[in-house]
Amino acid sequence: GLLYQGGILHFGESRLTPLDALTAKREEPFYLYDLDGMRTRARALRSAYPGLEVHYAVKANATERILRVFREEGTGVDVVSGGEISCALAAGFEPKDIIFSGVGKTRSEIRLAIELGIKQINVESPQELERIVSTARVMGKRPRVAFRMNPDVDAKTHPYISTGLRENKFGMGEYFIPALIAILQQASDAVEPVGLTMHIGSQLQDLAPLEDAIRKTLGYYERFRAAGFPLATLDVGGGLGVPYQEEHRVPSRDLELIEGYGAMLKRTLIAAALATKSLLAAPAVGAAWLIVLERRRWRDVVGIPVGAAIATVVTAVPWGLRAVYEQSIAYHTSVHADRDVVANLRKAGTTLWRRD
Repeated sequence: GLLYQGGILHFGESRLTPLDALTAKREEPFYLYDLDGMRTRARALRSAYPGLEVHYAVKANATERILRVFREEGTGVDVVSGGEISCALAAGFEPKDIIFSGVGKTRSEIRLAIELGIKQINVESPQELERIVSTARVMGKRPRVAFRMNPDVDAKTHPYISTGLRENKFGMGEYFIPALIAILQQASDAVEPVGLTMHIGSQLQDLAPLEDAIRKTLGYYERFRAAGFPLATLDVGGGLGVPYQEEHRVPSRDLELIEGYGAMLKRTLIAAALATKSLLAAPAVGAAWLIVLERRRWRDVVGIPVGAAIATVVTAVPWGLRAVYEQSIAYHTSVHADRDVVANLRKAGTTLWRRD
């Protein structure tokens, strides 16, 4: 976390380090990671629900050192591309540790996953299942697959990162089940159906929508069983959120949310897998400098030159950067509120702070 002490910004949880000491000799933007904080959260997840299989979402950060931390902690990984599969293997994960999620898998990525014999491919549509079946038959393989269902539940998070509503592009509504069953009935030689998967969004602060989504998804199992496919696993995706606000200074709030998550699972599940944002977001911070891009009559436009070190790993961070900038306004009169702050990030919402 980030904490001001004596007017100086510090980073860390168990050990606070002044950022000034770390930035004095550096001119390029960079990231700082509290690896102990990541380990703390990974262990908390595993202990919150004994037997829970935790899979770290590589899309959150594919830096090899971070991946190795989670491998050392005994987690698997959830990937969304062939490139992320390569990153996971380079960090020491084995194919049996890898779940392949995400929309738009190419045939070459499907072939790679099948050839490696990864743990599971999460299917996004009947059409994707047909591609997996045809590819597997040519290869003479029988990969394990799970079906991503869309429970049509509002995660009550930011609309850009909501994935569980029927208008979202992700997953399949209940009405897709007959098409999936029809394909499976002709593909026993090509795929092994093992379970269902769901993901309703990131930055989840309220667990009630997630519990509702799980209960709705559990209701789909009987339809597969009745057709002769007794699915046995549920992959619960979605990011337990962190509050990018001033009060987020110690890990206790994250750990309380994780504990509540475990209690919710005990009410609803027998087994699950998880890919979560809360493992990473709080123990990491990006450091960059403000550059005035354009002076306007009514306000300045200020840019953050994120550079290669940050642009290669940044995902959904605008809310966190906005919170830090707002805190800086409160602590330093030299940081002006009458500016628009922007960055050349790859994600939507790259205006990080706008004067109202």
